[in-house]
Amino acid sequence: VFLKSEQRYNLKEAKELYLEMTADEKGTRTLERDEYLLDVAFGFFEREGVKFLHDVTPLHCKRLLLSLKKDRGLEPPSIDNYWKVVRKLYKRFQEMKLIKLDNPMEDVKRPKGRKKSRKRTPSIDEVRLILSHLDSRSVNSTYVSPFDAIIRFTMFTGARIGEVLHAEWGDFDLERGIWNIRCKPNCPGVEGLGWYPKWGKE
Repeated sequence: VFLKSEQRYNLKEAKELYLEMTADEKGTRTLERDEYLLDVAFGFFEREGVKFLHDVTPLHCKRLLLSLKKDRGLEPPSIDNYWKVVRKLYKRFQEMKLIKLDNPMEDVKRPKGRKKSRKRTPSIDEVRLILSHLDSRSVNSTYVSPFDAIIRFTMFTGARIGEVLHAEWGDFDLERGIWNIRCKPNCPGVEGLGWYPKWGKE
């Protein structure tokens, strides 16, 4: 039996231990996102009078999700991230034989509308307005910001901002009009960890 006693973890301890247990599985940005999500979720639980992981109930979890929608105005895809991180924390503690607790988030329905696509895209008039503004800036100034080119390129290609910021001249075949979005394990990047397209696929 690995669990020698019913140790009670306070919410701060639980968060720090979860981040430690998952540090070798996730990138820096993912860990930072998890920490932010848990800070918000556990901050809500503390305002509900909860101090320990053992004391969180499905009702607390349900109230958290309702608060994210009502008080923060979050959409279902964003609320779903909180549902997942709290559920994963309890699951990891169970897997590591640290607790003998039910997972309170598993008794709460996952937020509906989990589709990740945006509700709308810019209209033609909005695109023209943005381009017109960029044109007026370049006419009225001798200095053209590199952000102008980034904005135009992003709008015309529909590319993700990470793809645009990590593009290199060698990625483009200008004669054939092809942009190869490649995995770049040696790219310094913000965290010095390399850069990869979504799902790690070129």
